[in-house]
Amino acid sequence: MLSDAQALGLEPPEPEEGAEDYGVWAENLAAGELFLRCSTQWRSGEPSALAPAGVYGLDYEAVLSVGRLYLPAESEMRDILEEVQIMERRALELIYEHAKRERS
Repeated sequence: MLSDAQALGLEPPEPEEGAEDYGVWAENLAAGELFLRCSTQWRSGEPSALAPAGVYGLDYEAVLSVGRLYLPAESEMRDILEEVQIMERRALELIYEHAKRERS
């Protein structure tokens, strides 16, 4: 992602104080990169009991389109999509927890 920002002439922000770096295992790298590349592809609507922050999941058609552009082989798409879905579920848990704290 750093190279993408530099190619656009953007300077990435400084890390937040107290932020930690985490390593990514090689077998998870493709899914992690795909998840990050799809950061603007969330489906959203009015907040509800099922989606308290108004966000309810990734747009899988967009995820698959981005995956076709960046993944090394189409045959890996199913496994990588399953990994992205795990990240999506955790992200939604965190988003919903944050929304709940904000309402309190």
